[in-house]
Amino acid sequence: MVGTALLDELVDEFVIVGAGRDAVAPSVRSTNFSTDVSQMKDKGVDLVASCLDNNGTLTLATEMKKQGLDATQYLPNVYNHRFIKENARFFEGSYTATFFTPFEVKQKPKGLKDFQKWMKSGDFDENESSLAGWINADLFYQGLKAAAPKFTHQKVVDETNKITDYTAGGLLPGREQSEPMVLRGSSLDSSPRQRSASAGGP
Repeated sequence: MVGTALLDELVDEFVIVGAGRDAVAPSVRSTNFSTDVSQMKDKGVDLVASCLDNNGTLTLATEMKKQGLDATQYLPNVYNHRFIKENARFFEGSYTATFFTPFEVKQKPKGLKDFQKWMKSGDFDENESSLAGWINADLFYQGLKAAAPKFTHQKVVDETNKITDYTAGGLLPGREQSEPMVLRGSSLDSSPRQRSASAGGP
């Protein structure tokens, strides 16, 4: 399970950012994190866990680099190869985790093969957002198929809700969490729990 075990490996002491009396909680709409980063630096923060889109994540990382905040980042929303490649200098040594089978695995399940085949044929980006759409469409299709031949809206909902072992052809691990992924420079490395030697560096 990604969580306290991983965090225990990353940091010796926690400074909770975004909760409690000493919180540093920037607005989700914030585009200027200079004050927040300054406060984090003053408090000795060594792990920053954000929940921002790619633009917000880059803005925060740029400000951290500008102010010299040498903290590991946990980035749950940046599984996007093009974005990481273009901005590698800001994310070296950062961590992310996926809720799905990483695209880099050598033994690809059928669901991943199908997804990559159709994304390639349509010249679409393979990223977390397109995969979420693919999984949602597939789950709808499975419910529709189970409700056929005479389906109604309610029957599709009911049949979909009966599905308890859905993995999207091996894309989803079921009830188990995936292992964390490590971002290394301009690539996403699928080796779980390995940390870059230059983590936190430029």
